[in-house]
Amino acid sequence: MKFKNFLFFIILTTASCAYAFNSSSNNFEKENFNFGYNPSSNINPDFFTSASYIFFAAKEKGQSFAFINYSTDRADEIKEFKFDYISGFKVELGKNLNYDSFSLVAKYMFYHPTYKENETVKYNSILSDLWHTTTLNSKSIHAKWILDMDLGDIILRRLYQNSEKLSLGYFFGLFGGRINQKEETKTEQLTSNNLIFAKAKSNSLLIGPEIGIDVKWQLTKKFSFISNSSSALFFQSFKVFYEEENPSPPPFQLQKHEENRVNYFNPKIDLLFGFKWENHFSNNNRYSSIFLGYELDYYFNQNMMRHLKDLLESLDSKSPGDLVLNGAVLTLQIGF
Repeated sequence: MKFKNFLFFIILTTASCAYAFNSSSNNFEKENFNFGYNPSSNINPDFFTSASYIFFAAKEKGQSFAFINYSTDRADEIKEFKFDYISGFKVELGKNLNYDSFSLVAKYMFYHPTYKENETVKYNSILSDLWHTTTLNSKSIHAKWILDMDLGDIILRRLYQNSEKLSLGYFFGLFGGRINQKEETKTEQLTSNNLIFAKAKSNSLLIGPEIGIDVKWQLTKKFSFISNSSSALFFQSFKVFYEEENPSPPPFQLQKHEENRVNYFNPKIDLLFGFKWENHFSNNNRYSSIFLGYELDYYFNQNMMRHLKDLLESLDSKSPGDLVLNGAVLTLQIGF
């Protein structure tokens, strides 16, 4: 995805926020309504909290780990991780400010998947480790990718009831956290049975502003369609590490060791949509809801591990690969 597409998204998001604000202020009577609450209800809990189960698949460009070259007419193969869906969670705590329909929300996401793959040499073929800087005639390759994401938001949110069914709003705030990655391959050489390791690691901290828009379409009294989109532009500081080692046979040999520090201004885009059921209880003084939907998160320029490895090979490299998360979200929210 090119940066001009991200810029177009920023412009569209800003225009939508301005439209929501203008429409709510001029065309409709403003209602004391906060995101997540039934506009037909008169309740307005002081606090609200939610817990989400996420079932995401993480996919990153540049995560190929093996190359199979066939001596027959069969097409060569490049092996990547299968990027299965793995569980994580989100939590949220918010407070209605009782000022111009604003609410203050703090959010946290925990997502720590680990992917593993094994590849063995096939008949009439040559198997090579793509994470090693030299071509190896391999008997087998064991690869592992570890992704640790701990991310949070602190935002101000405002939502307007623009009509009997439709509510539009916007939010803005601060996004930050850490994204750490680790890649390891263990290769058994075909002729000597020696083990060769390639290890790469990327640790990063990030922080920056975030904006977004909310849409709620009330289908029935208790069911609604929810959609929101957001974008952020954050400063991200990377510390990247790469090494190759040959632990067998003794003595231990460290063949290559490199480190790099680099800073980027990176964008991200989040899209979420789904359906929500909501209900009131305790004489209409409390609120609960269940949301089931789909989420797509796109982080630009994240695969610094492959970036550094490519620099070691050719002193040149393409842009770092992007990281994409997508999958199902199940959220329980209560207001009190």
